[in-house]
Amino acid sequence: MNAPPLYLVLCVVLVFVCAATSSATELADTSPVPVDIRIEMNDGLLTLETRDAPLHEVMRGIGKLAGFKIILVGDFIDPPLMNVSFKNIPVREAVERLVSDKNRIILYRIAEDYTQQRIISQVWLLQSGDASSDGVVSNVESIAPGREEDVKGHKLARLARMLQQDQNNSVRGRAAIALGTFQDERAVFALESALSDEDSLVRSQAIKALGRIGTEQASIALGNILLRGSADKSERIMASRALWNHDSEIAQDYLRAAANDTDAQIRSASTIKPLSSHKVGNTNDQSGESETQ
Repeated sequence: MNAPPLYLVLCVVLVFVCAATSSATELADTSPVPVDIRIEMNDGLLTLETRDAPLHEVMRGIGKLAGFKIILVGDFIDPPLMNVSFKNIPVREAVERLVSDKNRIILYRIAEDYTQQRIISQVWLLQSGDASSDGVVSNVESIAPGREEDVKGHKLARLARMLQQDQNNSVRGRAAIALGTFQDERAVFALESALSDEDSLVRSQAIKALGRIGTEQASIALGNILLRGSADKSERIMASRALWNHDSEIAQDYLRAAANDTDAQIRSASTIKPLSSHKVGNTNDQSGESETQ
């Protein structure tokens, strides 16, 4: 039997090579590596195992089981990937392990039962970054101590933009609460501008936030509301209560001036220290929710 010509053998080999290459390419395009997230919760304890899972997707999964909402502040185009394994730990501990305290703000609500425990209601992820091998976001933690104020300023600026520009009233109100937790003079300008917000809830949250910032400018902003007769009476009373939280002479001056107001309720609020007043730095919040950085 005559052997086939050499050029025919080469053609057959090339056809097989091309077919194999085409199949490999098609398989690679249609079979992406799936995100591996396993989450269980029993009796309030969380079991979590992840492999190369985006941080915000992991947090969303935990939020669905634990009943809290995840709010992203940032683009999260290149989120940190988490490789972690927890077994039967409290939800709050899991959140603390997963996210640096410089990268998130946690909002709480009070349980509506006899326990009155604080329960996570929202977790705000403020920025994305690289994750360390143990699953703790480390992009901010690796920053030198001298730059920590820059990180804080970045967060303040983001929240201030949300307070001043977001179209959602609820988001603006939350931003006001969050700014108050920093107790930083740089937050006063944005909070002061929110005192003219169209939404009454946003205005009241801004007043409470200013009450947690014990600086002179914060006292002046609150004092101007308290002494403005045309302002809403409930907001004037809130401003009075907030000023009681400021341990400063200027705050006392505003309260003494309001003690002569023509409205009896304003006079009472300015002369009788409320039982719920607290020094700046306390994490209690009269709205029924509190937060931590």
